[in-house]
Amino acid sequence: MTGVQTCALPIWISFPTSSGSGNVLDRVAGRDFVADLADELDLLSDPFFNSTLTPPGMKRRLFTALGISKSEPPTENATESGLVNTFRKSISINGTQDGAYSVTFSHTNPDAAATIANAVVNKVLTQSRNEQIEEQQSRVEYLSEQLFKAQNDLDNATEKVQEFAVVNKDRKSVV
Repeated sequence: MTGVQTCALPIWISFPTSSGSGNVLDRVAGRDFVADLADELDLLSDPFFNSTLTPPGMKRRLFTALGISKSEPPTENATESGLVNTFRKSISINGTQDGAYSVTFSHTNPDAAATIANAVVNKVLTQSRNEQIEEQQSRVEYLSEQLFKAQNDLDNATEKVQEFAVVNKDRKSVV
């Protein structure tokens, strides 16, 4: 890629341990993540990601003129696969010594590189926050259930102690 510009952003993220999310790069390079980001940023309208928007080169024009080129446009799946592959080649996420991550995105347009890197960081942070909230809600729900059970056990034990006290009070007065 000639004339490629990069944008690097440091971030600190933490995913819940129970999410089994793997490392951040695996998450970010996932097809669903990239497809969602592509929709949000309209990456299919960017020639960097969508080669069908790039004017044909000399070789392709020559093949087309000779009638030996594929004249069919690529399928939607092929276009999306190309976008995902370009995205994966253009992003780099590395862990730092202090537990943060450095997100670097390469693009022919430095403003686009910055926009995409910022969008990746924001999306990852949002996912991390949402997963932490879900995990905390799950823990609160579990603890609420345990508290309810403990309260029932305590009520039952209190009732049995009161019954025992009443029965034993009657025995003491008889003796």
